[in-house]
Amino acid sequence: MPYFARAAASALLVLASASAFIGPASAQETPPASGSALAESAAPLAVAGGQAFTDVPVGTQFFSEIYWLAGRGISTGWTEADGSKTYRPLQAVNRDAMAAFLYRLAGSPAYSPPAVTPFADVPVGIQFYKEITWLADEGISTGWTETDGSKTFRPLQAVNRDAMAAFMYRFDSSPAYSPPGTSPFRDVEAGAQFYKEVSWLAAKGISTGWAEADGSKTFRPLQAVNRDAMAAFMYRLYQLKNPPQTTPLQLSSTWPWAGVGEPYYGVLSASGGTSPYTYTITGTIPAGLTLNTSIGQLTGTPTAGGTTALKVTVTDALGAQKTVDTFLPVAPSPLTNIKAVETISSSSFAVGKDGRVWAWGLNYENALGLSPVALNSALVTIPMQIPGLSGIDSIHAVSNGSSKTVFAVTTNGNVWAWGNNSNGEFGDGTTNSSATPVQVSTLSGVKSIASTSPFSGHSASLYAVKTDGTVSAWGDNVYGQLGNGTTTASKNPTMIPGLPGVKSISTNLETAYAIKTDGSLWAWGDANGSSGLGTVLTDSQGVNLPYSPAPVQVKGVAGVTSLAQIYGNAIYALQGNGEVKAWGRGYRGELGNGTTDSSVTPVTVQGLTGVTGIAATTSWLGGGGAGHAVKADGTVWSWGANSDGQLGNGVTEDSSIPVKTVGPLGVREVAASGASTYALTQNGTIWAWGANSSGQMGNGTTASSTLPATIPGVAQSESIQAKNGSIFALTLDGPVLAWGANSLGQLGNHSTAETLIPGQVGW
Repeated sequence: MPYFARAAASALLVLASASAFIGPASAQETPPASGSALAESAAPLAVAGGQAFTDVPVGTQFFSEIYWLAGRGISTGWTEADGSKTYRPLQAVNRDAMAAFLYRLAGSPAYSPPAVTPFADVPVGIQFYKEITWLADEGISTGWTETDGSKTFRPLQAVNRDAMAAFMYRFDSSPAYSPPGTSPFRDVEAGAQFYKEVSWLAAKGISTGWAEADGSKTFRPLQAVNRDAMAAFMYRLYQLKNPPQTTPLQLSSTWPWAGVGEPYYGVLSASGGTSPYTYTITGTIPAGLTLNTSIGQLTGTPTAGGTTALKVTVTDALGAQKTVDTFLPVAPSPLTNIKAVETISSSSFAVGKDGRVWAWGLNYENALGLSPVALNSALVTIPMQIPGLSGIDSIHAVSNGSSKTVFAVTTNGNVWAWGNNSNGEFGDGTTNSSATPVQVSTLSGVKSIASTSPFSGHSASLYAVKTDGTVSAWGDNVYGQLGNGTTTASKNPTMIPGLPGVKSISTNLETAYAIKTDGSLWAWGDANGSSGLGTVLTDSQGVNLPYSPAPVQVKGVAGVTSLAQIYGNAIYALQGNGEVKAWGRGYRGELGNGTTDSSVTPVTVQGLTGVTGIAATTSWLGGGGAGHAVKADGTVWSWGANSDGQLGNGVTEDSSIPVKTVGPLGVREVAASGASTYALTQNGTIWAWGANSSGQMGNGTTASSTLPATIPGVAQSESIQAKNGSIFALTLDGPVLAWGANSLGQLGNHSTAETLIPGQVGW
């Protein structure tokens, strides 16, 4: 079932239990001022066959009572020639129909009608024969004794209001009641026929009559009862015999999700207190939606995505109020004008060019920051705006096993965090996790956040690069990753001494690297990791040191502009002169120097000049990975492991020197996800090659490819971001396109199926 259909059904079911509006009277008598809670459903879908009454729209006087009557099967109305259902609210109720109403109100008790009719004008087998004879046997109606001695019921005669009072009094088993000496109604004298029953009806709040211009009250006893008023009388009588349990007024606080361009039906369910309820909303309702204040329902078709804060107040019939703060999420269709996408462990985040942040995917431990919007939802398969975040410049997500910590950096240098904080990841001195963004008061003037990807059993180390060029660090410090000369962990950010002028931070496992504005490269932390520090450190006895708790300069590199890494294996440094340096493991040619030797210090990748960009892929088949370089002439060159064809040269043999990737020209950016490689050209097209087990190639198959091919349907892309088998193309002021791994909804396309061709992110 489509989501909007499910939402409609859900909303109407909630409405069924929550609505209880009784409108002001005009031609009918005034309803009781006190009101009472509807004990049964009262919604359009309550009508048999799932149809609403076309002549009883929302807002009609006695709307709720009529649908309550229909919901209990007391009256199902008429099916017209065109198939519609009508109730005919202003039609008078005849005595035979009244008998049927009361019989059904009693629960249609087991009853065998007599073989001989008690009424001369009610033949055996006539419509409502059973109900009329039941009414007589119960003593609710005795009919008339005619001049010839026969008894008649007069089934087609309209029921007057005084007779209705008598019927209801007897239906309630003629309870002990002493009528007042003074009549409550000007037109019903004390001692008049049915005076006791009429005054009982008023005393019980079943009828209040009319307030006349002279201030008196009238009952209009000889006026016929219409079908809408009959519904109200029967509902109030039912409430009298079945009083609702009085509970405190409550109001749910979560709206169903909405989507741009999709019909929306949302309702906040009220319960307890005394109905009818009325609803008010403080805040700007999303464009395209309107509120029905009598039933608390939002309907319409949203026209813009976002998350809106709405304060909703429900007021019951006795004036009690309950107010809740809510967030109404509207998913975009499609997600547009995004400048960056961050995906980690199947959770995805997008930063809009307008500074808003959107989240979707795996919501384990409410790590998406959407707690008020998607409370306890395991998966969020469409983008939802995170409440409370604005002016955001970048997002950084940290994975610690199954837990995540996410940071948002604002354009003015403030930092917000949410998710896991059990090891002090927030840097606020506490271990208090949060399902919603909280501002980190200990951080300001921040340009970017980075973190280590630690070994199992260790927590992350985190780094804040400041706009003044300093770096503050906190978190795990078992290998000196905090760069402060110690191995003591910290829950508070502390400036790394002796490290000014930093432009950016990169990490590989538990080793950190800082590129300074002067192009020098500095490293600290684990020296024995797969890539190491790029520098050999020894003690006074010449023994290699296992780690460095303070930054040391990496020799053999200069004018460094960017780094790329094969996770746990090798590091690549792009220099300003267009050359690439590498160090770490090289047993599959990853260092690109013509050998399969490893190196703890930088070596030059052979034959590469004029390089403008670098990337690295990881080959899980047999370990290792590959390096990729974009040259100024727009060609791509690759080296290292090639089991999945990630070198793009038509074969699967490894290469220890760079080889030209076949096909793409005019390339301006290269990206990688696992063993899949992507090239973004100057004209905005994307080429892909390598592993394809989850459809990462976007070509409709899951077959790997050793040769690059353009991805169909993707043009005018600004950038490509690939991670964990999920690929995102950010188009120029257009939709974000996504394909690949999607088992946990990380593509944000309202699905959890692998997506083999590019499709829009959003509703």
